[in-house]
Amino acid sequence: MRPIFSLIQVLQFIKSVLVASQRLRRFSTSLMALLGVITAALPVYAQLRPRFPTNTVPPPVGGGLVSPQAPVTLGNPIPFDPYALPSGVPGTGAPVLPPLTLPPGGTLPPTVVGPQYIPPRIGLPPPGGLPPLGANQLPLPPAANTAPVLPPTLGPSQPIAPAGPTAVFPNGLNWGNFGQNGVGSGQYQRLIQETGFDYTYLFGESGRDLQIHEVDIHTTMVLQNFAHSPNGLRITPGFIFDFLDGPHIPDVIPDPSGPDLPAQLYSAYLDAGWRPQLAPQFAADVSFRAGVYSDFNTVTWHSIRFTGHGLGVLQVTPTLAIKLGVEYLDRQRVKLLPAGGLLWTPNDKTIFDIYFPRPLLSQYWTAVGNADIWWHIGAEYGGGSWTIDRPDAPMVGVSERTDINDLRIFGGINWKGLNERTGYLEIGYVFDREIIFKVVPEESTNLDDTFMVGGGISF
Repeated sequence: MRPIFSLIQVLQFIKSVLVASQRLRRFSTSLMALLGVITAALPVYAQLRPRFPTNTVPPPVGGGLVSPQAPVTLGNPIPFDPYALPSGVPGTGAPVLPPLTLPPGGTLPPTVVGPQYIPPRIGLPPPGGLPPLGANQLPLPPAANTAPVLPPTLGPSQPIAPAGPTAVFPNGLNWGNFGQNGVGSGQYQRLIQETGFDYTYLFGESGRDLQIHEVDIHTTMVLQNFAHSPNGLRITPGFIFDFLDGPHIPDVIPDPSGPDLPAQLYSAYLDAGWRPQLAPQFAADVSFRAGVYSDFNTVTWHSIRFTGHGLGVLQVTPTLAIKLGVEYLDRQRVKLLPAGGLLWTPNDKTIFDIYFPRPLLSQYWTAVGNADIWWHIGAEYGGGSWTIDRPDAPMVGVSERTDINDLRIFGGINWKGLNERTGYLEIGYVFDREIIFKVVPEESTNLDDTFMVGGGISF
């Protein structure tokens, strides 16, 4: 009896397993059918569910309907940088995405391929605030059919200067400015650039000689940025003392013991120099001097003289320039001289200024301490013109215009240190000397040749 009972139990267990598997298959079939129904119903639900867009155009004034903005399905996510400019801002190089518009039918396809711009969330700024926009950066304009997005907090606005005529001093006079942002932020611009002292001695003995001691004291002011000139406008007031001894000319003066010239002559002047750059290859060199030249015993309209020069400078090569113009001397016999020549600088240690009437050759020699020493040779038309009172002349008490003219060739050394102090020493030969008295008829006297020594310093 025991084996039969065991066989019945086995058959019942197999039957229960088959029933359970059939129920499990039916349950699985029902679950798959339910999932299929849900999957098919999702697109329909997406089209029928109510939408609440966050960025919509506000209704027009007075009422009316506004079409809602269609939903946007995002593609690949883009990492967001709150300090970077969005796509489409000029100067960023980012691609410009066209605005989304509704196709016919009022709906969009289920998916939109490609990245879409996400407006940044407006929250608290980081510590220190957001950095201001750069000169070439603009905030994002509002997209079409959407409300404008508030930009990040901007820095202080920069006022736009109104358009106007160009000033003579476009950057100001720069009289004592410490840079552009206040004290200590830049190099101090001095109004007084240099003050100088020059001395020249012309040797003379008794007889037909004329001994001269000349002292010139001057100071130079520079007005920076004058009419866009890179060198500015140089204004130099100065005063010259000429101490004379002689000449004793028996054939001119009735009393041989008395001088025919006063013992002192004076010159007070104001000089202005300007070198504007008119074009990349063309510049000008203009100098004008107005002064009073007299023995100060008599001052007339003839005591006021105007001198100067005007030159055009053409830069032919980086090392060669051509100068051409005139020099105005305002003397008795020589009023105006043509001027011109070549300025050749083959290197930074050699200068050939082949210029009439003041040629000059300068060459670097050596260095002593922090000063560079140069040697030079040159020539010039020397002398001057003054109004004087001739008490010992045949016409006593008559004020006359008197010229002292000569030609000079000289050589010497000059130096410039790191502290902007400059100086020179030179010796020369003076010839073709003459004195001219403006009377009727004109009187003139030739003088013997002599030598000269001179020097000066400026700081």
